[in-house]
Amino acid sequence: MYNLIIVIPCYNEKNISNLIRKLKDYAIIIVDDGSKTNIKDIINENNKIKIIRNKVNRGYEYSLVKGLKAAAKNYYKYVLTMDADGEHLKSNIEKSYNYVKKNKIDLLIGSRSRFNRFSEKVLSLLFSLKYKIKDPLSGFKIYKIDSLRKIINKNKFKEDFLIDLIRVFIDKKLKVRNYDIKSSKKPRRPSSMSNIKTQFKILSLLKYLLKI
Repeated sequence: MYNLIIVIPCYNEKNISNLIRKLKDYAIIIVDDGSKTNIKDIINENNKIKIIRNKVNRGYEYSLVKGLKAAAKNYYKYVLTMDADGEHLKSNIEKSYNYVKKNKIDLLIGSRSRFNRFSEKVLSLLFSLKYKIKDPLSGFKIYKIDSLRKIINKNKFKEDFLIDLIRVFIDKKLKVRNYDIKSSKKPRRPSSMSNIKTQFKILSLLKYLLKI
């Protein structure tokens, strides 16, 4: 239907089957990050769905990069990343995809209508002031595969929500743009202690604002 493949990192996400049903018209790569229940036991894999499974839990960024590398080997022109928690609406896909094609964008960052954490608001504001890019932590991004392929296999990326990948696109003078997207209801988040750790991790990403 579209020259687009979707990458979804997933870890112990019980509602993944509901998301997949909504995305039945798209080619999908699911990176199962060592979930307790094998995703293959939940989803009926078909020719539009490829499941990559980490033997152990390796983390969101590792799984995302693994999925992007797999997507870069395909014949599609674009790859979209989405989170498995249902925060990103299917209705965002077609509009964002058409915007990318029309404006010949290398990396499109979906700017969410609602932030889940205060630290994300702070980071988004400061990135917007410096780089004119909002919501760098958004899991909804569309990459032009030709541009991604030149980068993803030649660089190692840290566990920084892939903000360093955005920085490479910027440094290489590739076309990076924002596109406003709608968010679903607030997804379920981990315990308060885990959330505090995540808040500090997000705020530590301000270091990228010190680099030119």
